[in-house]
Amino acid sequence: MLTHVDVIPLVQSTLSDVELKRVFVKYAVATVNGKVVQSSPDEAVSQNPLDMAVKGAMAQGIASPPTPAPLAVPSVSIASQSPPSPTSSPAESQVTWETGILTVKGLMSFLMSTDNSAFLDQNGKVYHDMTRPLPEYFISSSHNTYLVGHQLVGDSTIEGYIRALLHSCRSVELDIYDGDREPVVYHGRTLTTKVSLRDACKAIAKYAFVASPYPIIISAEVHCGLVQQALMADIMRDVFGDALISAPVDGRPKIDALPSPNELKGRVLLKAKNLYVSEHEGIQEKGVTVDTESSSTSTEASASDSDVSGVKDEVKQEWRKARQTETEMIKDLKSEFKKARSVLTRVSSVRTSRRNSSSGLVGSPPKPTLAPSNTDVAKAQKDKVKMSFELVALLVYTVGVKCRGINKKEVYAPEHVFSLSENTANRILKQGMMDLIKHNRTHLVRTYPKGMRIGSTNYEPHRYWSAGCQLVALNWQTFDLGYMINHAMFQRNGRAGYVLKPLALRGGDKQLLSKRTKHYLDIKIISAQQLPRPKDSLGREIIDKSVLDPFVEISIHIPDWTHSPFLPSTDPDGKTPDPEYSPASGGSLTGATSARTLTVKTGAVKNNGFNPVWEQSISLPFDCVGEMMDLIFVRFAVKQEDKDDDEPLAVYCVSLGSLNLGYRHLPLHDAQLSQYLFSTLFVKVDIRDV
Repeated sequence: MLTHVDVIPLVQSTLSDVELKRVFVKYAVATVNGKVVQSSPDEAVSQNPLDMAVKGAMAQGIASPPTPAPLAVPSVSIASQSPPSPTSSPAESQVTWETGILTVKGLMSFLMSTDNSAFLDQNGKVYHDMTRPLPEYFISSSHNTYLVGHQLVGDSTIEGYIRALLHSCRSVELDIYDGDREPVVYHGRTLTTKVSLRDACKAIAKYAFVASPYPIIISAEVHCGLVQQALMADIMRDVFGDALISAPVDGRPKIDALPSPNELKGRVLLKAKNLYVSEHEGIQEKGVTVDTESSSTSTEASASDSDVSGVKDEVKQEWRKARQTETEMIKDLKSEFKKARSVLTRVSSVRTSRRNSSSGLVGSPPKPTLAPSNTDVAKAQKDKVKMSFELVALLVYTVGVKCRGINKKEVYAPEHVFSLSENTANRILKQGMMDLIKHNRTHLVRTYPKGMRIGSTNYEPHRYWSAGCQLVALNWQTFDLGYMINHAMFQRNGRAGYVLKPLALRGGDKQLLSKRTKHYLDIKIISAQQLPRPKDSLGREIIDKSVLDPFVEISIHIPDWTHSPFLPSTDPDGKTPDPEYSPASGGSLTGATSARTLTVKTGAVKNNGFNPVWEQSISLPFDCVGEMMDLIFVRFAVKQEDKDDDEPLAVYCVSLGSLNLGYRHLPLHDAQLSQYLFSTLFVKVDIRDV
C-alpha cells in the first residue's frame, strides 16, 4: 500500500498541489490506527475495462455534488459514496491526504483513469490566450479539401469539407472554375469530378462552427471569368450571410494588425489572390520567388527542374488520351469563333468608315483609320486586370499576393498572404529561415503540398511550423505520418483548430530563439492491454489461428532547425543500442518532405498478441531550440514481427510538450486515428537533460 509520499514521485504529475490531493483522496482508502477501515469506491468495482468504461460514462452523465472550494480539498468525505465500516465511526471513515492509503486496486484504477492521462490537454478546454493577432497561431488547414482520393482522377465531394470541419479544421480550400450556370469546384486540368460551389459553401456554412467557434478561412483559387466571379461573390453572400467578412473596395481604413480569433468568432474569411494588388504593386519575381498560387498548375524554376519536367511527362501520359476528344472539340469551337470574329470585324469596319465619312467636315480629307496590330491587342488583353469588384470586396484580412522575396526591401501590408508550394518553402528554409520566422510574426503564410504529389501524400508539417508558418495545409484524405503529426498538434487547446505558437516564434527575443538544449527521451515499454487483431486492406479484422509476435517501434521527429543534430555515438547508460537515424529530406518524386527522425524497436514478444509484456527501456537523444518541445513529436507503433512494412496494429502520436511524464497508459488508435476502446500501451516516460 502507498501513502501520498510514495505517490508523488511515482506519478511525476503536472497537477497542482490542490488537484493532486483531490485525485489521491478520490482513489485512496481510509485508515484507523494503520488499518484499512473501508474500501475505496474504485476498489469495490471490478477492474474489467468494460465496467470502468460504463462507470466513466455514468460519472459524466450523472450530476455530481458541488465541488468543494479549492482550499477545502485536502479533506474530502466519501461517506455518501460508500457506507462506513461497522467498526468505525463516520468521522473515522474519512479519507484525507495525510491518513489515506492507496491500495493495489486503487492504484490500478488511478493508472487506467483519465486523471492519469498521458495527454496533457485531456480536459478538452480552450486554455490558450485567444486574443492575440491571427499570425501568432498555428491554424489547422486542409489542401484540396473537396478531394477524397487521387489528385488526378479522384472524386470531388462535399464530404471532404464535412469531415475536415468536424475535426476542427479551420482553413479549407476551393478551386473554382466556370460552370454551365454557376461556378463549380474541382482540381483543374485533371479528370477529377466536379461539385457545385453553392453545395460546397452550404456544407461549409452548416458544419463550420460545430466543432470550434473560431473563424474559418476559405482559401480559394479563382479561375472564373468576370461574370461567374460576381456570381461566386453573390453565392457566398447568400449562403454565409452576415458571417462573411466584407468591406467596400474604396475608402477602407488602413489595417495596422490583424484581428484575433476571439474577435473573429463565428466569421468566415475569404482568401484569394487580389489581381489589383498585384497589378498596382508591379510584383516581380526576384530573389527567392514563388510560383503561382494555383496548386493545380504549379511551375517552379529551381534546381529540380528536371524532376518537375519528368513528373509532368508522367502526368501528361495519364490523361492525354482522355483529353484528346476534348481538344478536338475545342479546336472546332475555335474555328467557329474565328469565322464569327471575321464577320464581326468586316461589319464593324464598314460601320466605322460610314461614321467617319458622315462626321467629317466638307472639303477636309478623310481621317485615316489605324487598326491596332495583333501585338497591341494581345498586350492590352494581358495588361488588363480581370477581377470582379464584388469579389474584391470579400478580400479584407486575407488578401492573396505573390511573394516578392522575404527581405528588408520588400514590404507587405498586414493583410497580405502568400502561398508557398512545398518545394519553394524548402528553398526558403534553406536560404533564410530566420527571415521567414520574422515575417511570420506579423503576417500569415500558407504552405501546400507540391503538385507532383499526385497520390495525395503529405509532408511532415512541423518542418514548416518551426519557421512560424501558420496555414500548413495537408491532404486530409491520406492517413500518413504527416496527417498523424497534424492530428496530434491540433488535439491541443480544446481542439479549437487554433494553437498559440511557442513564444520563441512570436516574440522578438533572439536570445531565446538561439537557445539550444540537448536531452534524452527515456521510455520504458512495460506492456500492452487488449491489442486489436490485424486488419486487411479493406479494414476488416483478420481472424485466423495464427498468434502474433508484436513489438513496439518508437520514433521521435525533430524539426531540422540546426545543421548539427545531437547524435551521440552510444547511450551513456547503455540502455539501448544506437537508434536508427534518418536525416531531414526535402522530398523527391515519390518521397515526402520530412524532418529528422530517430527510431528504436523493442524485441518481439512471442505468441502473445493480446497482452504482451516487454519491460524494455529505450533512450532517444534529441535537441530542442527555443524551448519548443511542442514541435517535437514522438510516435508509438505496435507492429508484427517480420511484417515491418505492413500497417501497424495500433499507433499513438503526441508532441513532447503535451506528453505527461511518469507511468501512463497510452490510448492506441487504428491507422485512421480512430481510438480503440480498450487497447492501451503501458509505459514510463522521462526526459533527461544532457
